[in-house]
Amino acid sequence: MWTAFTFAPWSLHKQGVDVVARSVCGESKVAVFAISYEAAPVSGTDSSSLRAFHDRLLAVVAALPLMESITLVGDSLGTCNPLLWPLRPRLVGAVLVNVGDFHSDEHMASEAFAQKVHVQQMLSQLWMNRVTEKLVPIFCGPMVHGSDEDQARARQLLLEACADAPEDFWSYCAAQHLWSLGPKTEVLRERAPLEDLPAVLACGAFSPAVACQESARRFQQQFLPGSTLAFIPASKVWWFVEGADPTEAVTALLDELLNLIASRSC
Repeated sequence: MWTAFTFAPWSLHKQGVDVVARSVCGESKVAVFAISYEAAPVSGTDSSSLRAFHDRLLAVVAALPLMESITLVGDSLGTCNPLLWPLRPRLVGAVLVNVGDFHSDEHMASEAFAQKVHVQQMLSQLWMNRVTEKLVPIFCGPMVHGSDEDQARARQLLLEACADAPEDFWSYCAAQHLWSLGPKTEVLRERAPLEDLPAVLACGAFSPAVACQESARRFQQQFLPGSTLAFIPASKVWWFVEGADPTEAVTALLDELLNLIASRSC
């Protein structure tokens, strides 16, 4: 099961997921179900709205014709990671891509975080008002690794995808900025470690150091002590628009995890 919520419309994300799915499904007896914006509409931007979003996702999972055993690919900047706990009875493994915004109390009390609040509020409003001409250049820089030509291509792809993006995409992106200011951390408080879950936490090699890489390490230490931390080469965050190497790396990580799960079941 793949959760795809990364500030990129599903039409962009789908291209990478499709490549990965065709590879792993051809080699293993698995099926890939992808869940994105329209499956779980967002209403509100506080902690209660984040919990309601998770409840909607769980309702979708319950309705899907999934096999009893589930492997979760959490490709949502950490927003969908709390699903690990309610899904644990059926969960046999997880790949968490670019875990984001899981902050320490010290960081949230810092001056740097206080400055971030204003920026995130501004970005949330831009998404709410669909100010695409400002959002596209703001996002492609930190999300896409590559040359000026690669950046220009990514901006064009994002412009075209946003033109056809559904209402639920815009409301989710607006909420995601405000959830990053504390709710995404709060919903994980008092969660128990998942000691025996085979898992990989994957960060883009050039992903944001604090928002992604430090968050992934903190998540690993607190909740997945037996997991592996890996880096996706030539990638920041949007591996699915960064070319063949990042996509092949994500494919390999999922394939390796599925092989490990299969070996344990023998």
